[in-house]
Amino acid sequence: MDLTLKQLEYFIATVEAGTMTAAAKKCFVSQSAISLAVSELERGLGVQLIIRQNPRRLALTQAGRRLLADARQVLSGIEEMQWAARTEGETIAGTLKLGCYRTLGPFVLPPLIEGFEVQHPDVKVDLLEDGTDELCERLASGDVEVAILYDLDIPMPLETVELTTFAPYVLVSPDHPLAAAETVSAADLANEDLILFTPPSRYYLSLLRQSGVEPRIRYECANFETVRSITARGIGYALFHQRPAISASYEGRPLCIREFREEMPTLRMIIAHGVGQRLTRRAETFVEYCRTKWAADAEGASPG
Repeated sequence: MDLTLKQLEYFIATVEAGTMTAAAKKCFVSQSAISLAVSELERGLGVQLIIRQNPRRLALTQAGRRLLADARQVLSGIEEMQWAARTEGETIAGTLKLGCYRTLGPFVLPPLIEGFEVQHPDVKVDLLEDGTDELCERLASGDVEVAILYDLDIPMPLETVELTTFAPYVLVSPDHPLAAAETVSAADLANEDLILFTPPSRYYLSLLRQSGVEPRIRYECANFETVRSITARGIGYALFHQRPAISASYEGRPLCIREFREEMPTLRMIIAHGVGQRLTRRAETFVEYCRTKWAADAEGASPG
């Protein structure tokens, strides 16, 4: 039995909507049409794609997860082919599904989106901000085509392009003892309390331990601004690599950046996609746009 694009479209809609009823509303067809298309797709492939035990939320089998990524790539390629035929390949268009590590979003997404949309107004960028594990899962499923993240604790092989690197620094309030000097040594942190930013905690803790310092962790926080606000009250110091343009907390309390005296390991920011995945022209163009943007401005105005 030959597969049809409509079957793939309804299968993707079912997965994204969560139920066949919701998929039917999304596609403006009856629920029976969705159910029939998915059943015929399963029969034609000879595998079960969806587990229907929970009426409120369908689950994918392993075969279903594999097909989902392939189906999304097929439909995306057809969309791109149709646009190229209409415009004789002179412009790119369609929807680019872009993932971004959640704490990177405020720093990198605004300038990227603005600049890319100016150059390619026919491309719509759909954004998804999430953690590393979740972004990798979405890359594997085809839910996002490319993702911007740190090269840290990545749970699966990815094809990557390095965009830039970030050097760590110490953040303190003006009244903190560490603020007295223009630079800070890792040894200076040994007897001070650390307000630990937890998403990249392994990276920050390794910086100190590699320098022979066992950190005194006073608080652990998952929110970037919570760490900055506690630090601004002089309760401890924080380690960061992202550098907001505003040197104050949400409460308006001032903050001071102190660079490390010694050279410390940097953190790479990358743009990634699945190994062996064939990118659409719009995704390839976006990757190249990101690469040239940071290559052209590696030291001054690059976000971070």
